[in-house]
Amino acid sequence: MKGVFRRLDRVAPTGLPVLVEGPTGTGKELVAQEIHEGSGRHAQPFVALNCGALTEGLIESELFGHVKGAFTGATDDKRGAFEACDGGTLFLDEIGELPLALQPRLLRVLETMTVRRVGATKEIPVDVRIVAATHRDLAAMVEQGCFRQDLFHRLVVLTVRVAPLAHRLDDVVGLARLFCERPLTSRAEAKLLAHGWPGNVRELKNAMLRAEVMTDGPTIDAEDIELFDAQRSDPPVSSLAREVQAAVPEVGLVDAEALRVDPEVQRRHYVRLLRECGNNRAEAARRLGVAKSTFHAQLKRLGIPLKFGPVRTG
Repeated sequence: MKGVFRRLDRVAPTGLPVLVEGPTGTGKELVAQEIHEGSGRHAQPFVALNCGALTEGLIESELFGHVKGAFTGATDDKRGAFEACDGGTLFLDEIGELPLALQPRLLRVLETMTVRRVGATKEIPVDVRIVAATHRDLAAMVEQGCFRQDLFHRLVVLTVRVAPLAHRLDDVVGLARLFCERPLTSRAEAKLLAHGWPGNVRELKNAMLRAEVMTDGPTIDAEDIELFDAQRSDPPVSSLAREVQAAVPEVGLVDAEALRVDPEVQRRHYVRLLRECGNNRAEAARRLGVAKSTFHAQLKRLGIPLKFGPVRTG
């Protein structure tokens, strides 16, 4: 994730709108928080709102606020997210789920930096930086008429792409430590590195929360970490070890402790990435954020052949 952090170093201080793209569960809110912390607004509020988790009527009130009597149940005046984070950063998660009918209202707020509560006539000035996130292709949604083109261009000034956790193995242990209070043993770290993380950062966070609850000792060991795979019945570690063996036979079956060693972890990571890219080394290098020549040098250092058998489909 070094490439992402280098981009954040440039993006965060600008104050411009940012769109964070990536699959569900990859930690896009963590990236948004990093953008906020690296900006001149870091001492002001950071407010997160999931546009896909609320009904159309409720999200309007949550975004813009409402006045007493604006609708049934509005017994008091309420500030919306824009007012709540005045001076700070508003994170609009899953912006692609924002109802089309509300998009003009959001666009107007972004253009005028004023907000009108539901049922009110007065415009309230606000000073908010927008960081939005999506797992969807907003450009394609614009073409399909599902997302306003003018709002798209207002939001997509700067972009940050977050890769799946399986492509960022260097982040796994560091993130795991953030999510638990007890220290991890080397065997626990090895087990985490050997897992494929189909559920991305969200799955990792849940795994560490479970471990904290189920652990009695002062540390978290491999046996304390429960990992689930909805598509496989065999243990994740042995499954991934066999994948490495099939791709590069000379590696052989490796246990979790062996996978802890950095070169071995990198070796498995690059093999899986090459397989996912159909042996397209240029695409693999692009995903890693490195030059093709650098990627080739890494393959040579780790003893990975530049090409191996076709990707298995089952």
